[in-house]
Amino acid sequence: MEAVNSMRGPVGTSIEITVRRKGLKKAKVFKIIREIIEIKSVVSKLVDNKVGYLRLRAFNENSSNQLKKEISKIEKNKELVGYILDLRNNPGGLLTQAIKISDFFLEDGEIVSTRGRKNRENRKFFAKKGDKINGKPLIVLINNGSASASEIVAGALQDQKRAILLGETSYGKGSVQSIIPLKNRGAIRLTVSKYYLPSRKSISEVGVVPDIKVEEENEDFLINTTTDNQLNYAIDLLIGWNLMNENKQLPLRIGVGIVLLNHKNNIFVGKRIDNPENSWQMPQGGVDQNENFLQAAKRELEEETGIKSVKLIKELDGWFKYDLPKYLLGKLWKGKYRGQKQKWFVMKFLGKPDEINVKTKNPEFLNWKWIELSQLSNIAVHFKVDIYNKLKEELKILNLN
Repeated sequence: MEAVNSMRGPVGTSIEITVRRKGLKKAKVFKIIREIIEIKSVVSKLVDNKVGYLRLRAFNENSSNQLKKEISKIEKNKELVGYILDLRNNPGGLLTQAIKISDFFLEDGEIVSTRGRKNRENRKFFAKKGDKINGKPLIVLINNGSASASEIVAGALQDQKRAILLGETSYGKGSVQSIIPLKNRGAIRLTVSKYYLPSRKSISEVGVVPDIKVEEENEDFLINTTTDNQLNYAIDLLIGWNLMNENKQLPLRIGVGIVLLNHKNNIFVGKRIDNPENSWQMPQGGVDQNENFLQAAKRELEEETGIKSVKLIKELDGWFKYDLPKYLLGKLWKGKYRGQKQKWFVMKFLGKPDEINVKTKNPEFLNWKWIELSQLSNIAVHFKVDIYNKLKEELKILNLN
């Protein structure tokens, strides 16, 4: 500590440091000018004049400012189609920086929460309006070396459907620790709370699982080089999505939806587990190979709610279609579709309340409730409002009352 204090001094002043090295008889003297050294934690580049690459090595006190500057530079390119945020081998750092950096890519919604033994350790952090890349597609690269703050950012962007995660499962460090000094000059590191993603999942010892698993392929693999197959995969995806969007070649996903009514003709809706703040919807899903629409509807209903005891009232005529908003293109369904066209079924619930169980094997709903027909379009996400309004009119014609 005495040596460190001796080396400190005003910026611009000089200091001489004497260094003794093994094998040299005489010590070497170095004259050094004192400066404030900013550790650069962000590396950026433009790939093929189309893809913005941002590598974040750590979350230190300057990381968010550095990242903001690099984004501003890249955003000047008019041919930009999307971004890659590289968090591989990033061990983490400051929680405040993880929240700020997550907020760069979000318009709203929860980023992360902490829960501990005491009430003061229970906190939630939310994004503020203002996506700094203006809704462009975003891929986040992670691997087993991505930990702590890296997992908070990756998990938040995944849960909020803002980014596709590509690579390998992250490290799994989701604990908040405090250092408690001891009288013998030692200390105890105590876990006081844990981080939870917007989906209420804990990162601890589990990590964040990528949407697209791509393992390192080559023995000579190096990050951000020609041998980086994970980065190359992400670049190809972004450019491919852009070509499909430009040519309007992305198809609509074929799906089904279920209007489930109880004995009062109220409608079943579930609160989305990946966006628990404000997103409710009726059960819906895709159609598997070799099943018809009704079979798909019953399977999806059981998978999402546990419900089997139903009676079919009517299969509604025609297709119900919606397009994803621009900021979700390339993020849902692994970028294969631009929206959905669905067959909808009206069914009556015949079972008892304890048959309803949204805590299924692969849960999609955090909670559920029955609502009146008049509330239907009020609970829908904005890009499904037209479909829900159309469903309201169809249900009025059925005269269910």
